[in-house]
Amino acid sequence: MSFWTNLFSGHSYNKTESTIMRDDGKVFYKTGSMWIDDEGTTVQQMGNHQMNLNTGVDSRWGDPFGDKE
Repeated sequence: MSFWTNLFSGHSYNKTESTIMRDDGKVFYKTGSMWIDDEGTTVQQMGNHQMNLNTGVDSRWGDPFGDKE
């Protein structure tokens, strides 16, 4: 398990092998190389960074697991 706070959004996260839980209770589930929440938000793992396929936010300059940051 790992824990981090995103510098762009201020959200804190807990990560296990198959889930990422945001501080407000939103959960992303791992499916292959993607993380998907129950509302259809999809985050693609791309090498050593992630990109939110719904918003285009990349972890190199934003929070792909955040709301719209």
